[in-house]
Amino acid sequence: MLLKIPFRIVLVQLVGLMGLAIAYLPFDEGGYVRTYSILLGGLSSMLPSAFMAWYLTRPTSAPGKAFRNLVYGEIGKLAMTAIIFIAVFAFVKPVDVLFFFSSLVISMLCHVFVPLFWPTSVPSDQGLAASKTAGTGN
Repeated sequence: MLLKIPFRIVLVQLVGLMGLAIAYLPFDEGGYVRTYSILLGGLSSMLPSAFMAWYLTRPTSAPGKAFRNLVYGEIGKLAMTAIIFIAVFAFVKPVDVLFFFSSLVISMLCHVFVPLFWPTSVPSDQGLAASKTAGTGN
């Protein structure tokens, strides 16, 4: 089963975030501050992305309703991001800001690179043959 593109982005964000945190874990000295800063930075992008992916892939019947879902999903994503930022900086002490924002940016870049490098579908041999014969006039 092929994952829809929004869920692919969330999956890559999750795997990349866990991989980055686990890879840095042996180098983190003194309380794992940088490791949990990496996790919190990535989660502050991944959790709102998961909400948006769920909200966008809800079934709709009318085009206006699909647009409304897009707008409400984006508002919810921005609100969740703001709430997570406030919670992290208010309740988690200490946070390594450089590692927090670095993992946040890396997680956000998944929105650009996942659709480029993970194709939506793989063409079958039958589809390729049909497209070749359609162009020759046969």
